[in-house]
Amino acid sequence: MNTTVYRIYGERSASIYIGLTDDLDRRLRDHAEKAWWPEVRRIETAEYAVRAEAADVEAAAIRAEAPKYNRAMNGDRAPKRLRVPTASATGKRQLVSIQQAAEYLGVCPRTIRRYIAESRLSAYRAGPRLIRVDQADLDSMLSPNWEAVS
Repeated sequence: MNTTVYRIYGERSASIYIGLTDDLDRRLRDHAEKAWWPEVRRIETAEYAVRAEAADVEAAAIRAEAPKYNRAMNGDRAPKRLRVPTASATGKRQLVSIQQAAEYLGVCPRTIRRYIAESRLSAYRAGPRLIRVDQADLDSMLSPNWEAVS
């Protein structure tokens, strides 16, 4: 199976996202849920037989082109994450939408729904269809896990 490095361009051929995937169709569907998707004007792809080679190409391209919406490997040029008051600051639980949770963690809403289904993230129903996530639970997901690094 080949790995695809894809470049997404906006107005005036400005690079807005660079990524790699083994399933381009699925990944583009995920991106289509992002707030920045309407900015997309062109997508270019290149396939690599070796994933490590694709990862090197992706990393070099992100550093060189500084795409507007890449967070990984983009240094201080990436957009700032959503800041939502935490429970400790307000004294009560702060619930956010699935979309806000996804933006905060830098993932797509589908990933948040998968975390909920896998019980990796608690969710709260506010009515028959409205689902909310506790900000403190999102913050705990961002805590460093040194065991995973070593």
